[in-house]
Amino acid sequence: MPSFAQVTSSLLVLALAAQASGRKIQEKGGLRLRNLAETDDVAAAEWTYRATGVVGEEPYGPDDWYLGYPDCAGTKQTPINIAADVMGTATMQEQAIAFFPSACNSTELVFQSDFAVWQVDFSGCTTAPYLQYQGETYNLLQFHIHSPSEHVLGGAEYAAEIHLVHLKENTDDELLVVGIMFEVSEYGQNVELEPMWNVMDLNQDVAEEEFMAAAYSLLPSTPSFTTYSGSLTTPPCSEGVRWIVMNEPNYMSTMQLDNYRRAVALHEGSKVSETGATNRPIQDLNGRDVFYVTP
Repeated sequence: MPSFAQVTSSLLVLALAAQASGRKIQEKGGLRLRNLAETDDVAAAEWTYRATGVVGEEPYGPDDWYLGYPDCAGTKQTPINIAADVMGTATMQEQAIAFFPSACNSTELVFQSDFAVWQVDFSGCTTAPYLQYQGETYNLLQFHIHSPSEHVLGGAEYAAEIHLVHLKENTDDELLVVGIMFEVSEYGQNVELEPMWNVMDLNQDVAEEEFMAAAYSLLPSTPSFTTYSGSLTTPPCSEGVRWIVMNEPNYMSTMQLDNYRRAVALHEGSKVSETGATNRPIQDLNGRDVFYVTP
């Protein structure tokens, strides 16, 4: 099975060239950024979000992912239940994070809608958004959605969770993921999501009409977050991922959520569960440090 470094370095080969000025992220050779769940192993085990009919046989369900991907049985897995009784507290000064937003033209983005995920790749964005955490710079690679949410906040599961996946500058194996909970709102559609959702609902790789996409506009207005060390939430479940989970949710409309769940469920080779879910079950904390960070 490929190592964490092999999986993430393939992302770098295909998509990343972070420059010192402008933090430009380039696309190489016309290739698009791959799903983080993909590997270079042509014999990679089949997996699914469904409970498997025969235990120990492919496609492996969540409880058996480790049979094809041993890292899925690790001690620092994601997602977790973020509960008050297991958290320490920290200030923004101690866990300093700063977001540097930038809007990308839709013609610079690549859209992926398939059997497991809706994903927007920022590899071709001239000046992609980035963040700084603990004095280090992380460039945005892509964002994708799970439904229901993967993390549980104080016992609450949300309608969806969007992951903004970042790679530490000048590395090929240090990921930071910002998790944003989404609840269904009666106040209408999320205007930032809507144009991107329209592209993926049509199963298009490239937008036919131009619009500006600002990934960090999906962040909630309240800056508090929870942080811990975890893993990828799909096989190969590689560990060493820094998680920043925003403590307040954003919103989307019922139609936006339904469009995603319907499209993924109907896609050939769909991996959704029996209930149409694309979220991994909660994993044991195993004594990890979890910090609730407030201004």
